[in-house]
Amino acid sequence: MFKLHLVLKERSPSVVELTLPAGFRITFGIIALVFLGSMATLDRVSALPVAITAVTVVAGLYEERWKFDRGRGVVEHRYGLLVFSGRSLVDFGSIESFVLSNFREAPDDHGFSAQKSIALRSLVSLQLLTHDGKCRTIEIRANRHNDSLKSNAERIGEFCSIPLRIAE
Repeated sequence: MFKLHLVLKERSPSVVELTLPAGFRITFGIIALVFLGSMATLDRVSALPVAITAVTVVAGLYEERWKFDRGRGVVEHRYGLLVFSGRSLVDFGSIESFVLSNFREAPDDHGFSAQKSIALRSLVSLQLLTHDGKCRTIEIRANRHNDSLKSNAERIGEFCSIPLRIAE
């Protein structure tokens, strides 16, 4: 399965970002080029390769970015397709804390986990908690990636001068 984690990048002394890795778009671009190249060699193109190529291009246009801007005092979240992306802003002053918490994947209505395994997956999440009680999930990973997410969370909390709470 394709594991996708946001990576922390320092853009300037006053801006850090959690964003999709550079290889994300490159991977989908290469896949689309392979499909386009194979379709170019055919006399007749069926709908399936065209649909797969279209889905691959759309996937490559996906954006997920959390920008922590100390200069402006805001967290900016951009999400969606590059051309049709959404954006939300949270002022540093309205943030109570960042929260790193462990939890188990909940079973569905029939008692099965999404993985359809006996043991439920253990997950870790990084969230932004505001003073008015709103919670925004920044990232969720499998618990085996807890160390790298904790490292990112500590760096972001320190950078923004906002406390990081670790909830069990």
